[in-house]
Amino acid sequence: MGRKKRYHSDVKQKLGSNFSELLSEIAPFIGPRLDIYETNDTFFITADVAGIKKENLSVKLQDKTLIIAGAIPDQFHSETVRVFSQERYYGHFQKKNTSS
Repeated sequence: MGRKKRYHSDVKQKLGSNFSELLSEIAPFIGPRLDIYETNDTFFITADVAGIKKENLSVKLQDKTLIIAGAIPDQFHSETVRVFSQERYYGHFQKKNTSS
C-alpha cells in the first residue's frame, strides 16, 4: 500500500492562506504546544517542535505576540516507503501566543 498523496497546497489554495490561523482558534493544538513561564526577571518558553532543524524555525516577538513558525520535513516521504501509522504533523506551521 503506497502513501496517500498530500493535499496541503490544495487546502491552502481553496480555503485561504489564513485558514490555519482560524482553525487554531477552535483546535489549539494544530501548532506546537507551548509552555510559558515567568520569573521575576526571565521568561521561559518550551515548545514541542520535534524533528525540525534550527534553520527551519523562526521565533519572534511582534507587538506583544510570540510567533513560532517553521517547517517539519517528512523524512520518510517516498513512493517506496509503506506507512503503517502516522500521527505526527509534517509541513509548515505557525503558532501565535498573545501576552495578556
